[in-house]
Amino acid sequence: MTDQPEFLPPSNLPGEALPGRYEIRTSDGAPADASHGIFPIVQYDGEGRIYLLGTGFFISTTGLFVTARHVLMDTFDSKGRECYAIGLIQFLPNRIYLQRPILRCAAHPLADVTVGVAAPMNDRSGKPLTNPIVTITSVPPDLDSRVVTFAYPKHSNRIIRNVQHMDVRPTFYDGDITEYFPSGRDRVLLPAPCYRTSMMIHGGASGGPVFSRTGGVFGLNSTGIDGTDISFVSRINEIFELVVDDVRMGSEPPRSVPVAEIARAGHIVVRSS
Repeated sequence: MTDQPEFLPPSNLPGEALPGRYEIRTSDGAPADASHGIFPIVQYDGEGRIYLLGTGFFISTTGLFVTARHVLMDTFDSKGRECYAIGLIQFLPNRIYLQRPILRCAAHPLADVTVGVAAPMNDRSGKPLTNPIVTITSVPPDLDSRVVTFAYPKHSNRIIRNVQHMDVRPTFYDGDITEYFPSGRDRVLLPAPCYRTSMMIHGGASGGPVFSRTGGVFGLNSTGIDGTDISFVSRINEIFELVVDDVRMGSEPPRSVPVAEIARAGHIVVRSS
């Protein structure tokens, strides 16, 4: 009997885009690593072990990010108390990664969108850590147009000889816009504006950014129906209705600041064409 290898990569998932079909580029047109600005969100158990919750993406260089509301809200009980520690894993060049705690979030009362704040950290030189950001678009995608997400559902999590080994493999998943619900799909799960798509959204992809043909992020993954290409994407516009606490704008003392104000100040890139 042959010994099986201990470290097996995660299996491929249905709905993955063809290799090399999509890429991320900077505002200057240079190729970029999408995993540096789009990251897994994790929870920690009482022994410090890590478990994948979903996907998030930075919208400001100082750690403001977006994910699906249900990804973060599942960590709190009915009285708003945190049930377990949560954080994000930020990937850097040269195969370096950091675990950044999530300090707080502002959740939309209806839409499946949340804006969170990652704890500030310093890089190896002692300077404040910055991160790449996505460009948000206010232009809605056309029906039947191609859309793509970048997310972390493909992963493995093993305990071998009492040591945890977690392997996450971010991947593109694509499909088409098939329907738009301007008043929400239903009254309970998705009561805010959202889209139906033919992307396959697996567990762990929730909160990942969804790009239109123009390259801007118009939405984020909310839910999929297992074993099918039926999925739903929440519109990103609703984040601009949120207010984030303890934000420092320039030399001002920290205060509660609307996300729309942060965008007007140029800290969030929004494209209207």
